[in-house]
Amino acid sequence: MKRHLFYLISILTLSIIVVSNSASSASAYSNNNLIDDAVFDNSATMDANAIQVFLNQFPNSCLKNYSSALPDSDPYKAYSTYGGSASAAQVIRRVADVWGVNPRVILTKLQQEESLVKGDAGCDTWRYNSAMGYKCPDSAPCDPRYAGFTQQVVKGAWQLKFNKEVSTGNYNWQGNGDITYGGYMTTGAFKRCSTCLSTYYDGYANIDSNLVHMDSGATASLYSYTPHVPSSFPVIFEGFFGTGSSSAYPPGSVFRIYLPWNGEHFYSSWYPEVQSIVSRGARFEGVHFTAPQTATAKPIYRFWVQGNLHFYTIDEGERAYVANVLKFKPEGVAWYAETTPVAGTKPIYRLYNPRSNDHLYTASPQERDSAISIGYRSEGVAFYNY
Repeated sequence: MKRHLFYLISILTLSIIVVSNSASSASAYSNNNLIDDAVFDNSATMDANAIQVFLNQFPNSCLKNYSSALPDSDPYKAYSTYGGSASAAQVIRRVADVWGVNPRVILTKLQQEESLVKGDAGCDTWRYNSAMGYKCPDSAPCDPRYAGFTQQVVKGAWQLKFNKEVSTGNYNWQGNGDITYGGYMTTGAFKRCSTCLSTYYDGYANIDSNLVHMDSGATASLYSYTPHVPSSFPVIFEGFFGTGSSSAYPPGSVFRIYLPWNGEHFYSSWYPEVQSIVSRGARFEGVHFTAPQTATAKPIYRFWVQGNLHFYTIDEGERAYVANVLKFKPEGVAWYAETTPVAGTKPIYRLYNPRSNDHLYTASPQERDSAISIGYRSEGVAFYNY
C-alpha cells in the first residue's frame, strides 16, 4: 500500500548493548506464511496499559506521549465517527476491539510504514498523517482525505482485516459484501463480493518476480496491502513480539526477553511463557541458546529472587546454597546444558554486576566484553549450549 516494520538504572545501558550484539533469532516465518490467521485475529494479546508499557521502552517513540481522537466502539460507526482525545495506546486498543485485529499487527504496521513505534526516522507531522500507509500508493502521494493518525489506524486496520476475511472466502464480513476485493486469494473456490461469481484460486501469486503461495488469509492480506517480497512485516513482528508463524523454532530453543519495568533479562525455553510476558510489554530478544539433546546434558535450575528477579545455575552445590541459605524460591528446570564442551556447543558466560545484583548470561564474547566495560564482573563459563 505504501513505499514500503535487584536492578539499577545502569542495566538500561546494557540493554542497548544486548540488542546490537545478541545472537540472531531463528526466523520462524516464510514468504508463504508471514503470520498465522489465529495470531492475526487474536485481538486480546495486549490491553491499553500493555501497549503503553511497550511504547514506553523506546526513548524516541513517536507514540508513547501522543494523543488523537478516539474512534467509536460500534463497528458501524467507528469508520467515520471519532470522539474525544485519547492516547495512541487507547486508539490502538479500540481499533483492535472494533475490527478483531491483534494490536501487535497494528503496532508492527505503524513501525513498518512510518517508524512511529521506535521513532527512529523522526516524528514529523506527515508521518502521523500516513501512519498506516493507507491510501499511500508507491507511485503517488498519499490521499489527503485519509490523513491523520486515528483515521489511518481505523481505516488501515479495517483494510487488513477485510483483506484477510475475503481472501479466505468470507466475502460478506461485517456486511461488506457490496465491496469487491481486488487482492490476493488463498487456495479454494471463493467469491470476491456478494454478487461476484465463485472462482477457484490456487493461492499462488507472482510478487516482485517471486512465486509466493498464500498459506494464510493474513499473509494474503499483508501482501495485498504492501505487495513486496521480502516483506519487512514479519521481521519487525518477530523482533517485537516473537514468531507469528506456526513454523517452529528449533527444538530446545532458549529465548531471552528484556523486562523494561525492572531491567531484567529473562530466559525461558517455554515459548507460551515468553508470549505471555511479551504481551505485558516486554521486549523479545530472540533465541540466545539451543539446549543440547544429549544424554549428558544437565538441568539448568531457575530460582525466583526477591524483587521479582530470576537466577539460573547448573551447579548442584550452588543450587543447594541459593535454595537453603539465600532462600531463593525454586521454579524448576529452565532448560538443559552441558557442563563440559561437546561438539557444536559454545561457552555461555555468566557476569555479575555488584551495583545491581544482576547476573547476565551470554554466548557472545562481544556482549561479555561490553558488559565488563560498564562494571560487570566476569564469573567465567557457566555451562555450554548450542
